[in-house]
Amino acid sequence: MNHLPPILFLLFLSTIIINCTPPQEKSFAENAVEEVKDMAQKEEAKVAQVLAEKAFSEEAKQIMQWYDYKNPLLMSYEPLEKLTSNSELDSLLENEDPLKVKALFLSQSNPIDIKKIKHFKNLEYLRIIGFRELPNEFYQLKKLRVFIASHYLKAALTDEILEMKDLEYVSLFCNVQLPNSISQLKKLETLQLAEWNYGQLPFASIYSLSNLKTLWIHFEAPQDIKGISQLTQLKTLVTNVPAPEIGTLQNLKGLIFTNHSAETYPLEYKQLQNLVAFRIQGNLGLRTAPAFVTSLRNLEYLEISSCGNLVRIPEEYNTLSHLQEFKLNYNQNLKLGPQDLKAIKNRISVYNH
Repeated sequence: MNHLPPILFLLFLSTIIINCTPPQEKSFAENAVEEVKDMAQKEEAKVAQVLAEKAFSEEAKQIMQWYDYKNPLLMSYEPLEKLTSNSELDSLLENEDPLKVKALFLSQSNPIDIKKIKHFKNLEYLRIIGFRELPNEFYQLKKLRVFIASHYLKAALTDEILEMKDLEYVSLFCNVQLPNSISQLKKLETLQLAEWNYGQLPFASIYSLSNLKTLWIHFEAPQDIKGISQLTQLKTLVTNVPAPEIGTLQNLKGLIFTNHSAETYPLEYKQLQNLVAFRIQGNLGLRTAPAFVTSLRNLEYLEISSCGNLVRIPEEYNTLSHLQEFKLNYNQNLKLGPQDLKAIKNRISVYNH
């Protein structure tokens, strides 16, 4: 029998040892992160499959992806590396020219000195998670186009924000007050505001943003919506107050109402003939699906979800010839029989579990 050379024998032995070593168990946190990523990827794949299978227009596709993960401006800065500690931020400063860095994603899992953003003078994209304060150094980022903040941040933006004339996209899912001067940010196209920002907002100034195309805004007092008709370029609105004035926004392509209670919707919404996507979520006052919907001849996507008292869809919904998908999720009291809505039956999806 031939013997293996010593070096090959050692390699053979090491292979056996490695293959026989039991895999190291992942921590609960690591498993949780992997599960969340897996769920997100499956949900994204599901949306992509629906968009591919249905004959949606490009405008409808953009609006259906409510949470902007396919927003062209945001995607232009992908892929983003998340920095979670001072050492990672310092390493970036040491190994790269900070004047060439265009995008930063800071997540404060460990302490991070956010004042160091002052070194990134040409920054165009800034996303921060977990910070409680916004330092004055923020206003030195005069070329910023995208600002996204979430979680614990509590701050009052000052008039210095006017120096950031290139801002196009601002998403504040945190407690941030806006100055009246925000109306002068002429390039701002997207403004997303958390529900708990209401009562602190300069509504008149927001309605003066002449180039605004996407607005997420919630109201504590219904009268605060007065003046929204000035946003003549608005294409997507996410809000909680179905006020008649919204019916004047005739360029609107997507309309989403969340977490409200309304038995009916204004007939003025019949004027929204450019609407391609309409969504109602969490309306416990709704018993009959809104009548105005049957007047929307360009509607491609319709969703009525989490409306626990909904019991009836009018037969007139059969006339929605452009409709590609009608989603009815978590409406426990709604029962559709085999003869109901026969003309659009193959476009209806129901999920209640």
